[in-house]
Amino acid sequence: MKVTLSDVLQLSVLRNAQVVSTPDLITRPVADIMIMEGHDVEKWVEPDEIILTSLVGYTEETESTFVSLFRRLGELQCAAVIVKLGRYLQHIPPAIKKVSMAIGLPLILIDNHIRYRDIMLQVMELLFTETNRQLRYYREINQQYVALMAESPNTRALLQLLSTILGNPVTIVGGIRWADRTDQPDGTISHETVTPHPANKLHSRSYFHHAFTRASTQHSEVLTKLNVPGTAPQFLCIAESSQPLSDSDYIAVDTAVNFISLQQTIQTNLENVKRTQFNDAIDSVINETHETTANFPAILSEHGFDPTREFFLVYCEAGIDSTADGTFFEKNPVFTRHLILNTQSRFPHCLYRIWPNRLLFIIQADMAIDAVQAQLLTMAQQVTAEKHRQYQPHVVLSPKIPFAQFKETSEDCLSVLLLASIIYADKPFFVVTKNDLGIYQLLLNHLNTQDLEAVIPTELLAMHRAEPDLVDTLHAFIAHLYNVTDSADNLYIHPKTMSYRLKKMTKKYHIDLRNTDTLANLMIGINLLKLI
Repeated sequence: MKVTLSDVLQLSVLRNAQVVSTPDLITRPVADIMIMEGHDVEKWVEPDEIILTSLVGYTEETESTFVSLFRRLGELQCAAVIVKLGRYLQHIPPAIKKVSMAIGLPLILIDNHIRYRDIMLQVMELLFTETNRQLRYYREINQQYVALMAESPNTRALLQLLSTILGNPVTIVGGIRWADRTDQPDGTISHETVTPHPANKLHSRSYFHHAFTRASTQHSEVLTKLNVPGTAPQFLCIAESSQPLSDSDYIAVDTAVNFISLQQTIQTNLENVKRTQFNDAIDSVINETHETTANFPAILSEHGFDPTREFFLVYCEAGIDSTADGTFFEKNPVFTRHLILNTQSRFPHCLYRIWPNRLLFIIQADMAIDAVQAQLLTMAQQVTAEKHRQYQPHVVLSPKIPFAQFKETSEDCLSVLLLASIIYADKPFFVVTKNDLGIYQLLLNHLNTQDLEAVIPTELLAMHRAEPDLVDTLHAFIAHLYNVTDSADNLYIHPKTMSYRLKKMTKKYHIDLRNTDTLANLMIGINLLKLI
């Protein structure tokens, strides 16, 4: 533990000293001691330092100068001022006593026969002994972690060792906000409840203290950030369930953080290497590079897959309009990781490949395609409900396929994804299969403009070229089941304006708005116009 003012007052040289202070101030820490016999001492004073002085030069004329000096010492968080009486002053000046009490600066009064040298010698010896004890403790803790890293280098073992040393549970949490830790409805911690821990010389890291209530019981946790490059922010979290952390505990935590960060960095680098190899393997399979394709069943087996089973391919993109530079997943690693973990929690046998703006999931076919599509749809709805600022889920699901059909199916999925992104451009998200495109799947390999124009109703094509805003009006009218008011609301226009436009397209372009077959063909034509 750190040396406190109370420890200093127990020294033989100060046992008879008179203390002018409130009891709570006697527990403040002490880090050093120095002699002050000048008004510029504030240039050298550091926090938690004891000042020795005889108040030489104190007179009625200089009283205000000394009062200002003592006030400044309080601002500098001086531990205490020891005043030697009998050499220059017989009594402590009332003004000095008053300002010291006002600012919470302890005064220790000693007799003239006590030498500065004796005081400094005993205080420095006390500080040295404590520093030496801390170094021995640090060495012991460090040796335990070195031995553990040599024997069983894994994060779980490192956390368990720290938990044993502290006598408190220790976990790793992601970010300053995390789930399931408070009584708040969304299960998060607001930034206002996480406050910086007071720093001292025993530890150089930044700590955060979090107090909260769960099940009507007060809880307290201490957090500090792990230094793992290239990963989402992670914090070491110590629950003060048994006892608050002592100063020695912070030495153990500092040491543990270094080893845990090292282990996490090593693990991250290994995972990145494996991920790169696996990405290369998937690319080779998709491109039918023979060497890797032949080895891919073994890679699937290594990840817990049965290569003789069938698989689903799931391609996922961020919406075209939301990421013009095509690097959404690359620029949002935290969100991407969350999306991957969410997918893997729903599909245990799931591998993935990441591109800057596209994800590929390879899912072992352990369930029917409609069940897989329902799960993916639920995920897309959840993400949309969270109103992520950029992400718009565009998802395509393949049918069940054997490993040998990966390349052909991958090409089909990308074609479906391109076509669906155009057809469903006005939707916040979509999760489709090739069959969901209906008649449009016939166009997957025939996206020639002239061919498309040949199957679009003539009156619709003419209206598109002359008055494209009427096409938008017709689209809204059909999409909202021929309801004029709802259609107008969707277009942000007045219902009378909507009615006027409908009459105009009826008279000018001879469109029969009462014939449902005609309207169905027109809706197909409108979607085909998006492809031109």
